Amino acid sequence: MQILKPIFFIGFPRSGTTVAFEAFCQHRTLGWPSVYTERFPTHPGINVVRRILDNSFVSLTGKKGQHGPTVFGNRFLPQPSEAYSFWDIYTGQDFSRSYLRDQTADKSTVHRVHRAVGKLLAWQGRARFAAKITGPSRMAFLSSIFPDAKFVHIIRDGRAAVHSLLHVAFWREKGGLSKPFWRGGLSDADLQKWWESQQDPGVLAALQWKRVIEIARLESGTLENVGYQEIRYEDFVESPHVALRKMYSFCDLEDALLAHRHLERRDTLVNMNDKYRTDFGVVRIEKLSALMEPMLGSLGYSSSIT
Repeated sequence: MQILKPIFFIGFPRSGTTVAFEAFCQHRTLGWPSVYTERFPTHPGINVVRRILDNSFVSLTGKKGQHGPTVFGNRFLPQPSEAYSFWDIYTGQDFSRSYLRDQTADKSTVHRVHRAVGKLLAWQGRARFAAKITGPSRMAFLSSIFPDAKFVHIIRDGRAAVHSLLHVAFWREKGGLSKPFWRGGLSDADLQKWWESQQDPGVLAALQWKRVIEIARLESGTLENVGYQEIRYEDFVESPHVALRKMYSFCDLEDALLAHRHLERRDTLVNMNDKYRTDFGVVRIEKLSALMEPMLGSLGYSSSIT
């Protein structure tokens, strides 16, 4: 089975990928890896739950707790998941913790992934595949499986992303404070800067933010037929409906009223970038800003601390 024009939302963790993707994937044509896919990656039939609970007659969907109070039983309701267990199994790679730079999938892997994605779409009753992954884009590897894929890169001010990342459990529990989170990305020079900082977790996260974006841009410029679009988190928060229409247009999808209603139902959609200015001291902000340049400036983020 050939999967046509799949859509991947990519971005550094804590950059707004979830809020953007959750709105985007309200589009009725899209199927995506769900919380069921994460828990039962080799049993695609479990995804029929979405077909039953999220359709033209019934619309019961879950949401991440980080976005406000949830209803009883929320964790059992259909909602998107990065489902790394699915990707690790069907790609035969350490997909979840590697950049997979300069790696391509062989024919058997392509067939296996297409077949798995096709079953997921069939059980959900959807026509087109969309997925969200964070950290490295894995764009070169994914495009060897899906040559006509579309990549939407959500980017946030690196200092705000780092501040948020240092306060979330998964980063701490999976070793993000003490070692590079993904393999194959940081250069020897990057690692030297980290060691010179006395292995400062903030410095490590800042270096990875910069490298993730650099490598995504590099890969996007060397791949044929692959579509690549950057959306800043700050722009999405300021004008979410405009950004949503822009993303749909880029992905050759008609606008979706359901997605705009989803945005309107959200309790809050505010720019959370100022927290780092309060919690980080001036010296620390200047240090992290210097490490992230010239990327910060190229994205329109000022190095000024005022």
